[in-house]
Amino acid sequence: MLIELKDGGITEIYTDRESYGGCDTCDWGSQYINEFRVEMTTGNIKVEIDQMYDYAVSEDYLMKLFFTNIDLIKSFTETEFFNWIESQLTKDFNEQVEKLKIEFVSK
Repeated sequence: MLIELKDGGITEIYTDRESYGGCDTCDWGSQYINEFRVEMTTGNIKVEIDQMYDYAVSEDYLMKLFFTNIDLIKSFTETEFFNWIESQLTKDFNEQVEKLKIEFVSK
């Protein structure tokens, strides 16, 4: 268990990224996609963030988000954690990215 929560916990965190080039001269139409998954005991949080020209999220953003809020996170249930991470990502990225998809998938 990476982080224990009130009713379970975070068991693993995975990150991935992929990109598709756009115009050869200006990169218009490019896609830079961040994906990450937070595995918990009752399900997974899946996040996809898509932006043109550059990646929107870095692994250091996630580490800082988790570590600077570790005591708060430990006080959450898994549902509260999902709501919090959805709120944080929406606040930090919704206005500046083309696509922000956050979902909870039960096991």
